[in-house]
Amino acid sequence: MRFVHELAKLDVYGLSDLIEKKLITVVSKILTSHYKRFMDNDIEMESFKVELDKIAPSAQFRSEENRIDAIRSLSVYKFKEQYMGVVSTFVRDKIIKHYLEWKIGDTRKAAVEAAFLLYAKKGKRVAMNQMTEILEKILNVGMSDPDEEVKKTVFNCLKKNLSAEEGFSEFLNVQSHFRKLFACLKDRSIIIQNITLEILCRLSHENPSDIVPFLKKTLYQHLRSLAKMEQSNFHEKKNILKLIRCIIQHGTSIIEAHTPAICRIMIAYLRDKQHAQVLSEYIFKTFQVLAEHLAFSTRPYVDDLSQFQLEAMQDKLNSKKRSIAVKSFIAVIRNCGFVILPYCKFPNLLPTIVYLVKGGIDTDGRLDLLKILGGLGAIDRFKFKVMSKVYEDYGDRGIQ
Repeated sequence: MRFVHELAKLDVYGLSDLIEKKLITVVSKILTSHYKRFMDNDIEMESFKVELDKIAPSAQFRSEENRIDAIRSLSVYKFKEQYMGVVSTFVRDKIIKHYLEWKIGDTRKAAVEAAFLLYAKKGKRVAMNQMTEILEKILNVGMSDPDEEVKKTVFNCLKKNLSAEEGFSEFLNVQSHFRKLFACLKDRSIIIQNITLEILCRLSHENPSDIVPFLKKTLYQHLRSLAKMEQSNFHEKKNILKLIRCIIQHGTSIIEAHTPAICRIMIAYLRDKQHAQVLSEYIFKTFQVLAEHLAFSTRPYVDDLSQFQLEAMQDKLNSKKRSIAVKSFIAVIRNCGFVILPYCKFPNLLPTIVYLVKGGIDTDGRLDLLKILGGLGAIDRFKFKVMSKVYEDYGDRGIQ
């Protein structure tokens, strides 16, 4: 399909229009099992729409793969403006109506992607009531489809359009859509919960009165669950930390007042060996995001956090944990103004970094460690030796 699109862009021998017409014809033929070539003679677009309306969608076609490719071509191929009315009408009347509930998951997934074509290509000219109806159907699929991949496609498309298309949030700012998105925060998939939460946080900037109270209630529930220091439900706590990171990134104002409570809970987890063993990587990632977005609120907990980060950096058995600790430490140094003092408070910090740079970590990790050295700032070598109580290298044992 990309090849066909590039070929049309080149407009070799003026065939661009012919390629697009043929493509629309073939797609409609595959999806409606209708063999009539009604565009061979350069028929007007209005006549084409009339012909499409006459086609019966109930007949079966030979190959499911052809059907999927035909639907996907509508969202992949960049049709010219003059054909978008035809394509959008076809998507609305045929694809959305008949293929969002198709028996094959890949076909439903392709239909979801094609459904977003209506807004992504036509922009604000889509009528509000038309788009509301379409989003209702798509969100119903996102709530109830048995195939998790189809549900992920729904919410990824929502997020993508929300990011790329100015004005798309207007179509989502509807009470009925909010209720469906709120329900999706209870989905069994943490990925879908995360994407839904990001969408709601973005929408909260435009409609705080309807969304912020619900997000705060959700945050309180997560904090209550996280505050329970039970030696169980580690999987649930990992998921809660992921969701809290999402709120920090996309709804900073919602979580800012609760940053001290979150930091205290996570430091308590790091002090508990069983919790630290399972959750330390997730806690370091959360502190990294906190330092990047709420550095002022994180600063009082830097001393305690750095001690655990340094211990993780010295862990020779867990390279992933070591790498995450390094990145988290870099974020804290950069954003919280934690320079020079770490050398004083943690005399073994510099030897640890030097050891890792010499080969105790992979190439990317070494680059991160060099960034740490740059971020920490310079300190007099002799003063560092004095603080570390190491005098032999200088041959001066008189300084105590």
